[in-house]
Amino acid sequence: METGVARFDAGGRDAGAWEVQDGCAGHPQLSREYHYHTLSSCVADTGVNTVIGWALDGFPITGPKVTAHNILTTADLDECHGITSTITLDGTSVTTYHYVMTQDFPYSVSCFRGTPTQPPRP
Repeated sequence: METGVARFDAGGRDAGAWEVQDGCAGHPQLSREYHYHTLSSCVADTGVNTVIGWALDGFPITGPKVTAHNILTTADLDECHGITSTITLDGTSVTTYHYVMTQDFPYSVSCFRGTPTQPPRP
């Protein structure tokens, strides 16, 4: 599961394109919290119905893959980078709003649909 997603670097640039990342497309920040900027190549199932992380407002984050040749992009999503569709939560299929981690900028959550909580302090 993802520990965090950040879109921009300190210079306001596309962090996924400008920052050094490890083989899983992530890296730690100065506080040592590991995070991703883009869809990680180490996530085995990037299906749109599979939860790969959680946003700070409690909504799930899924991958973009609908079928082998149908991959969602930012253009398919709403202003917060999400959609409402059927996903699997704890082994049960439910229809809910969720964010989608795409392969194109801005990659993930663009705004919060719900009320965000404060991230836990290390």
